[in-house]
Amino acid sequence: MSQSISPVSIPGDCEIVSTYLKKNLEIAGYQVIRSFDLQRARGAHTECACPHHGKAQCDCQMIVFLIYLANGEPYTLLIHGGDGSTQFSWDESLPGSEERFLCSIIKDVFSQIKSTQKSEILLHT
Repeated sequence: MSQSISPVSIPGDCEIVSTYLKKNLEIAGYQVIRSFDLQRARGAHTECACPHHGKAQCDCQMIVFLIYLANGEPYTLLIHGGDGSTQFSWDESLPGSEERFLCSIIKDVFSQIKSTQKSEILLHT
């Protein structure tokens, strides 16, 4: 990613939020591939301490989605979470119409999470 736009942050567990976001993007017609997962990558390195929390077990997470746009080009969305909050960031090369649509989907996810007040409910949607 070249130059990142200011991250959009919403409350909620990163894993739950990203799963729900992926589902909403696919419903909207996008193909989404989860190309990186920090917690899965850390699995082989259990002795490593988190640089933010100073311990081996923490809730920090980074997920990278490849979202295939209408023109067939892949686009990278970075999802970072921890301490009950999830941030999304993307670079400026995203076409304006796609950016508005992505922001709309993220707002829908935020509304759903906010309205449930219990993130575990999202596992069953």
